[in-house]
Amino acid sequence: MAYEIVDFKGISFRCVVPYVFQYKTWCKMRWRDRPLLDVFTKEFKAYTEEYYRHAIEKGLILVNNQQVEKNYIVRNGDLLVHKVTRCEPPVLNTPVLISYDLPNILVVAKPGSMPVHPTGAYNKNSLLSILKYEFGYEDLKLIHRLDRLTSGLLILAKNSLVANSLTQLMKNNQTEKWYVARVAGNFKWETIEVDMGISAVCRKEGIYTTDEQGKPSRTVFYKKFFDQSTQQSVLYCRPITGRTHQIRLHLRYLGHPIANDICYGGDALDPIEAPETFKIISEGFRLPLEKTKQREIWLHAFRYKLTTNLDFKVPLPEWAKLT
Repeated sequence: MAYEIVDFKGISFRCVVPYVFQYKTWCKMRWRDRPLLDVFTKEFKAYTEEYYRHAIEKGLILVNNQQVEKNYIVRNGDLLVHKVTRCEPPVLNTPVLISYDLPNILVVAKPGSMPVHPTGAYNKNSLLSILKYEFGYEDLKLIHRLDRLTSGLLILAKNSLVANSLTQLMKNNQTEKWYVARVAGNFKWETIEVDMGISAVCRKEGIYTTDEQGKPSRTVFYKKFFDQSTQQSVLYCRPITGRTHQIRLHLRYLGHPIANDICYGGDALDPIEAPETFKIISEGFRLPLEKTKQREIWLHAFRYKLTTNLDFKVPLPEWAKLT
């Protein structure tokens, strides 16, 4: 997997070298009897109508491997192919660390800014792809996930039987999960449990909120220390349930959001900016790549205890230490 390390404005990025990729899909029922341009413009909103006109004219979008006009009527059984030169968003040049390599289980420390699996604009710049193509781990099974912005411990199974067993432990809330977070202000409590529901505001955009009528959610927080110089506190966090963005939302609810979590009340302490070369280029047609608003947040999974014998830990990040 070809990639380059690029230093830009004092930050080291891992950048996948642009590569040709073909998206393929069979005609869906709701696409039948609609013009090809209309299907792509309304169903695949990653690009503009202007770009799709260009792609059809240049033969980058094919139907049944044949070039057609933009007004071609899509029919049942058609195979749609979109050929692009893919350029992925950069991620921080932080190494993936192998913490435990057991016969049936792999435990790694995921860097912040990197998604766990291919999603959206990320493909090769994802944890599973890196583990496959650079470390040689094939067919790993995800047991749980971490947000792209969150760093830390991730457990993967090497076969389906073990994956099913570990997943069941997770579902039964038998796993003891521990995170560390750096939050705004002098945390008011030495220990506090938050019992507040969570509901989705927009699942597509990944936005959630605290809601008394939402799904039951519980997190226990333990104050580790207050850093007078930054006016920030470091906490241990133990989520009892496993809702999306649970720790982040419960900290905002308490009035102490993760200090650099701009989605849920923090400040933009580390905005990311990518150089001009990070663009999607297709037959001379340049498309701006969506800029990532921030590269990581100060939330790190450092311990997962599944059973007495399966108790995994990874090191704490530097921001979680009092210097």
